[in-house]
Amino acid sequence: MLKHEAEHLDRFYVDFGDIMDKKFDAIAITGAPLEQLAFEEMDYWDELVKVINWASSNVFAELFICWGAAAGLYVDFGVE
Repeated sequence: MLKHEAEHLDRFYVDFGDIMDKKFDAIAITGAPLEQLAFEEMDYWDELVKVINWASSNVFAELFICWGAAAGLYVDFGVE
């Protein structure tokens, strides 16, 4: 990672653990199916499931777009 990338991440992003005890007005979850993998085969799947489950009780409005919509349907309702 380049130095300016690390500085940008440090300035504008937080770890999920830093916000888990907070409430939010909205969350948008999106993504693109870059590979033809099952959801569980994605490297970050476990973390995304944690975020989706957390959002259901800590976020007033959830917006799922594109691949994120498919992932949300899968997590919340088992729709493949």
